[in-house]
Amino acid sequence: MESVNNSVKRIINCVDKNIHSSTYGLSDRNYWSWRTKDFNNGAFQCLIFSIACINNNKTFNEIYKKYNQDGVLDKTYDAIKHGSFKELEKSGSSQEAFPNENSFCVTGTLLFDLLSALEISNEIKDLNSNELLILKKAAEFVSNNIETHAKIANHLLAGLASLIKYTNEIDSSNLIVHNGIKNISSNLKKLWHDEGWLEEYGGADIGYLTLSLQYLIEIDNKYFPEKEYWIKSIYNFLTNFFHLDGSIGNFYGSRGSSIIYPSGFLQSIDKEVYEFFIKAYNTRKIPVHYDLDDSNFVPVINSLIRGIINSKDLDKVEINPLLNKGNSVKILQDAGFVIVIKENKQTIIDLNKAGMEFSYSCESKTNTKLKAIRNLKTKKIYCTLGSGFKILDDDQKITINISSQFYEINTKPLRSIELIASRLLIPFFKISPFILKIVKKIAVSKYFSLGRSVGEYSKNIVIKDFEIKSKEKFSFPAEFEEIEGYNHHPIKMASQNYLT
Repeated sequence: MESVNNSVKRIINCVDKNIHSSTYGLSDRNYWSWRTKDFNNGAFQCLIFSIACINNNKTFNEIYKKYNQDGVLDKTYDAIKHGSFKELEKSGSSQEAFPNENSFCVTGTLLFDLLSALEISNEIKDLNSNELLILKKAAEFVSNNIETHAKIANHLLAGLASLIKYTNEIDSSNLIVHNGIKNISSNLKKLWHDEGWLEEYGGADIGYLTLSLQYLIEIDNKYFPEKEYWIKSIYNFLTNFFHLDGSIGNFYGSRGSSIIYPSGFLQSIDKEVYEFFIKAYNTRKIPVHYDLDDSNFVPVINSLIRGIINSKDLDKVEINPLLNKGNSVKILQDAGFVIVIKENKQTIIDLNKAGMEFSYSCESKTNTKLKAIRNLKTKKIYCTLGSGFKILDDDQKITINISSQFYEINTKPLRSIELIASRLLIPFFKISPFILKIVKKIAVSKYFSLGRSVGEYSKNIVIKDFEIKSKEKFSFPAEFEEIEGYNHHPIKMASQNYLT
């Protein structure tokens, strides 16, 4: 509760509360205050959920009384509600990275949080015809523009949750929305793996799986009968990445996200899982909302508050370590992980990162590095990634053979000419949704996919008696030199590299 109390001012300060301002109710300070951008990031409007909870949920009564001096919290809610409808009014969609991009993800997320806020504030019955029309446009946009440029499960689940909430709270007869629910559900099932995870950019990602879990919990069973099985499976999968040092997750996985979203754990079906998370959060073993930039602060504070209003007692707890239950080896073939526990040491081997090893004890954590080389002429960095692997398991030992190459790492930021081009060309791309989808796929392949490859890399790992031994071989062209190993997730994502 104290963590929410200490964040209220930050939430309030995001919103333009000047009723005479042309940007009244918008929440992206880089747009309305700094004026360094030419569009409002609609993801910031999602703060309407946190404000609605603080203003209306009895859990936060004392916080509301403390901060609502001169009615500032009430005024903030009125403002952000106005701004949220304004954000969606023109096209029924919102943007995040570029103006007029018509983002499926942000539109679905904002629609879900806006509807949740209206429900909590008991305002749904009082919506006027224009507001109902805007909500309809947004729901139909989400239904008709399902994201296909990449496999991103948490985006699909946010969209699905928003459509189900719209159907339950606003209009149960809209056939477009019902078809949207069916189509998103169908696409989601293609991303599911029975090990207990959903694909994010083609693989398993621990951080974003916790966000998917949050939305999955919110979905009505009658529209998604797989819900309960998926939730239990996800909890079982995630506990493999609860560490002996009390932390959760790391930059292993497909997106290397270090952010763990609280809501699903605060509503956990398992007491031990719930308590492990509480301790990790209280001891700052995972990044908490204080640690994050504004773009990541918004969904995490929303997730925390959503978890609190639906959770058990949040008093500090002392627990027995979840993982310290004897020696074991677990192979997650589809996800590309092998987890070895021996006595007081836990090692997670990421087979998709050339067998990179992450080791944890109750006192410390360490990890190996990706083998890296540098082009002597261009100075470009290449590292091992995108591994192929084979696992041989017999009664005596487990043998893992990994084959990879050195892949070019793109660390360049967006250039001015690329930014200008996006501004000039997006209006033309929007003429054809098909062309816009192609452009998004090209962007994903450039910034979030493996680059060109050179050389060869192989690694042999043998696990016997819960001990790990490994040997590696590699070669690369003469115009390259070996450099210090790469210690970060090679493909940049906005949720990476937060210290705990």
